[in-house]
Amino acid sequence: MKKLIVFLFLVICGIARVQSQSMQDTVSSEDKLYALSMIWKEADYNFAFFDRQPQLNWDSLYRAYIPKILKTKNVLEYFRVLSSFTKQLKDGHTSVMTQQFYWNEIDSPPVEAILYQGKRYVTAVEVSLKDSIPVGSEIVKFNGQNWNDFSAGEGWFYFNNTPLTLSIITPEKKATNVTILRNQNLLFRAHTLKWYPVQAQSANFDFKYQSLSPKIAYVAINTFGDSTMVDSFKKVLPQLRKHKTLIFDIRKNSGGNDDYAIQIAKYLTGKPFMLGPQWRARTSNAAKRAWESADKVLYKKDVKTLYLSRDSWEVHPSDTISIADTLKRLNMPVFILTSANTASAAEDFLIYLLGSKNVTRVGQTTAGTSGQPEFFEIPKGFTVRICAKRDALPNGTDYINIGIKPDVPVEPFVSLKGEVKDVEMEKSLKLIKTGMLKSK
Repeated sequence: MKKLIVFLFLVICGIARVQSQSMQDTVSSEDKLYALSMIWKEADYNFAFFDRQPQLNWDSLYRAYIPKILKTKNVLEYFRVLSSFTKQLKDGHTSVMTQQFYWNEIDSPPVEAILYQGKRYVTAVEVSLKDSIPVGSEIVKFNGQNWNDFSAGEGWFYFNNTPLTLSIITPEKKATNVTILRNQNLLFRAHTLKWYPVQAQSANFDFKYQSLSPKIAYVAINTFGDSTMVDSFKKVLPQLRKHKTLIFDIRKNSGGNDDYAIQIAKYLTGKPFMLGPQWRARTSNAAKRAWESADKVLYKKDVKTLYLSRDSWEVHPSDTISIADTLKRLNMPVFILTSANTASAAEDFLIYLLGSKNVTRVGQTTAGTSGQPEFFEIPKGFTVRICAKRDALPNGTDYINIGIKPDVPVEPFVSLKGEVKDVEMEKSLKLIKTGMLKSK
């Protein structure tokens, strides 16, 4: 009983400590330097992609960011400078991660926009703004600044309920300024957020099954981060077996756990086994690093260095995933819908299915970001992740920052008038109707 009371006390104190934090708090100089130095140190020893940026001098960049971090006035600015520092590594699995208290104070305007042919266009707005900011309007200025200058300062995400003035050109070519509030999260929490057009909202489900016709089934999985996705998929297997073809949608799946992706992929492939990604990670040997440093610094030798140049690796071949003979496959053509948002474990899912003659990928090239990050905490409640595991296709081909190409490329549909069109689905249905599969 005493242990339980102590545990509850610690939990309550921990919650209170997190809740008492604010993005407007100050940060000590010691904490600022410690956080920046931790990111520099852990990346220096473990980051897997320095060779992708030969022009990047990580040590010089670290020194350049010291005055930047010391100038920050509050937690928000501290977070943004550290985020900017990690972004210089240009890796989708390397970042500064936030806790909930961040989103309790920070908000964005209830406006959705896309970058199209070098310009930003409005694709959806909160319903009360539909007349003042018509869908299809071009945003030319943000608080009187261009996008790059604006993003480097106050930015799209800022303290909630703060104003933002958008300079727009409407579809009727009328130039006007509209001041709105950053209150999207506040409206959502109050259950009053309504988008126009309604269809422009992002998917609010993780798993979906639908019978499109007696012959065609549709499954969408938007995350591999939850074991219930496997349970949900297995639950609909009897319904799927009543169809002849499956359309499997992972266009909005940003990843999760490979184990869940594997369990589902086993039902889709026609192969007796699957191959996972090939991977490698940097290695460190203190003695060999010391010998290299002596040759370079003391004896001025022009010798090849592995540990000082971050070029010592431990390489691992693809794992072979066996599939039990007792597992009852679907044994049908599978059309997998992909997009630039398909990432991480969702890309691994595609890798496990490479070489499956019954599988055809339709859509756009994937995000090209996977691997295993190292995690560590820094002051003020933030967690940093540094990608330390470098994945490749089973044959060693690199796809990080490149992506996995579809078998059937489809240009994404860009709507500037609020209309809805699912071009990837339409292409898949056409392929099914004509009986066309990818050439194996």
